Amino acid sequence: MGKLEYYVGIDLGTTNTTVSIAYLSPTGQLQAETLDIGQVDEYGNYIEEKLLPSVLYIDENSIPYVGRYAKKMARMEPQFTASKAKRYIGEDKKYRWKMANGQYFTPSEVSSFYLKAVKNAVEKRFLGQKIDGAVITIPANFNFQQQGATREAAVLAGFDRNKIIMIPEPTAALIDFLNQEKGASDQYSAFDLNSGPKNILVFDLGGGTCDVTIHRVSRNHNGGFDITELSISQYTELGGTDFDELIMRKLMDKWLHKMMTEKHLTKQQFQALSQHVRLQIRESLLAMAEEAKVQIANKINMTLQMNLNGKSYVELSDEQKKEMDSYNFVQLMANVPEDLRVSLHITKAEIDEAIRPLLDAQYAYEEKKCIEYPIRNAIKEARVPLTMDDIDYVFLVGGMTYYPTVQERIYQLFGRRVVPLMPVNSMYAVSRGAAIYHYNRNRIRLSNIDEIGKTGITMPQNIYIDVFEGEPVTLIKKYTEVPFQKTFANGFYVTGGEHSDYVTEMELELFTADDPKAMERKFLQNAVLEFSKPVRVGAPLTIHLDVDQDRNVTVSAWLTEDETQKIHVNFGIPEYDDDKKQQIRNLQDHLR
Repeated sequence: MGKLEYYVGIDLGTTNTTVSIAYLSPTGQLQAETLDIGQVDEYGNYIEEKLLPSVLYIDENSIPYVGRYAKKMARMEPQFTASKAKRYIGEDKKYRWKMANGQYFTPSEVSSFYLKAVKNAVEKRFLGQKIDGAVITIPANFNFQQQGATREAAVLAGFDRNKIIMIPEPTAALIDFLNQEKGASDQYSAFDLNSGPKNILVFDLGGGTCDVTIHRVSRNHNGGFDITELSISQYTELGGTDFDELIMRKLMDKWLHKMMTEKHLTKQQFQALSQHVRLQIRESLLAMAEEAKVQIANKINMTLQMNLNGKSYVELSDEQKKEMDSYNFVQLMANVPEDLRVSLHITKAEIDEAIRPLLDAQYAYEEKKCIEYPIRNAIKEARVPLTMDDIDYVFLVGGMTYYPTVQERIYQLFGRRVVPLMPVNSMYAVSRGAAIYHYNRNRIRLSNIDEIGKTGITMPQNIYIDVFEGEPVTLIKKYTEVPFQKTFANGFYVTGGEHSDYVTEMELELFTADDPKAMERKFLQNAVLEFSKPVRVGAPLTIHLDVDQDRNVTVSAWLTEDETQKIHVNFGIPEYDDDKKQQIRNLQDHLR
């Protein structure tokens, strides 16, 4: 039997990971199927489910677990589990998690275990055939360092570096939706593209990041769609985990009140609890917070389908919405000592009050910790003039958009003019769209546009380099087309300590920001230039920047007076020696 053709899309999420494959149906329709991923459940049984919780636990015998069992251990042994790795990927020198076997793992290494699990699922589907290529989605506003670290995680999982393709998560979700639209008649189509191109804002609120992109979509002469990217919002660390945190605080207040009134826990007794027990209480309440919002959202959506003719939540009357405020969630705490275990109750109205700072800018604790910020930023930073009124459709994706109050707030932000659209299942739309792109990557053109009409792949943010006793220098501006090269022959000099006349090394410090003088900067991984012989402080340097088609950034530097002293630094790609790679792969072979 010959090899089967495979087309794979992976959504490597902050809280959950999914994988899909694309293929032609017997009727010639392009289909995407989300695969089951093998994992161990809370009771130690091997199961297969489409959602893989992005949590890693390695026990004292060096047996690794990802998924539901690891998520359970996050509540029981939170000090030995890793989660939210996607939030820290690209900063491998700064963040590490310790496992029960005493070993430490970086965000890229943790992520490689999730990617290995989905690779195993695809290989099982294709009868053991080796799978070494895939489209992996990333937030649209990931910088090159985060993107490079994600690629390295895939390489550690056994993927071929040259067969890894990356596309933005919102774009993947839109591709999935448009693929479904191709099979719909004009009567049932969600988009009216017959009257010309439409501006579609994609709002992607996942577990740990909030991505907003704006696309101009039109039909092409082949019966497909042209997708032109108009805007990418600034990187925003806002997601379902932040909503869970605020709901958890509300539950914590309820827990403390019950413990003091029903079990007579004193303030001194609470303060005397060990750090381990406090962590268990926190993780148990976080799990309840997540379950509460899911169950209440499910109950509302069930009501919409069964009793309200499938209306969307935003189309209900104020009275109907108010009735749903009383929907509630009740659960007994788990994985905490029995004398600290109580049953807790929370309503939708209480959840909405708790999460209000993340929905409405006037109540926000921080400007960027609110869904308004990335939406308004995407409108403001678009490469063609846009206002809120220029948005024809709003498309919601990501698990947190399933919660009705999030939908309602976005509806309000657009003046109740645009009813938000949603995929059939927002949890799988991103990996499905990635798989479809893998199948159709030679037929789907993802383009960008600026004021003078250029198209191509662009950088998602500005990159600057600090200069000793001078203003930061712009290496590359946001929306610059790549590949890109530039040589800086002036303005850079060898730096050293206060009393140093000669040095054998110096640091390059790169950062991203809205502008070079902005107070808020995101520093990128520093690189050390090591000279083969001592170099005079103050000697002029020449810097050369090279950005390839995949947005990988390489900086070359040399002494202007002595080009034999030349250094190449590839930013953003973690380095692993062969022993470390083998150690990780040995562990992955025992993945449970």
